Amino acid sequence: MVSLAERVSLSPSTHSRDQIFKRLKGQLIDASVTDPGLACLQFRLVFVQREGSELVKQTTYLSETRPLSDILT
Repeated sequence: MVSLAERVSLSPSTHSRDQIFKRLKGQLIDASVTDPGLACLQFRLVFVQREGSELVKQTTYLSETRPLSDILT
């Protein structure tokens, strides 16, 4: 099974991006960040792998910026 993050990295679709924003919305509400006038939200997917003794980070996806008011409604 492929994770949501892997799907977005490999072949981003509106549905997959919306699912991540939906999950972030739940986290924002749980953290009491509910003021839609605050700002915008953008996410990025970073995959980390070990190469020898080092950790290598690779940003595989950077979302569009969405107004927080669009996400919280």
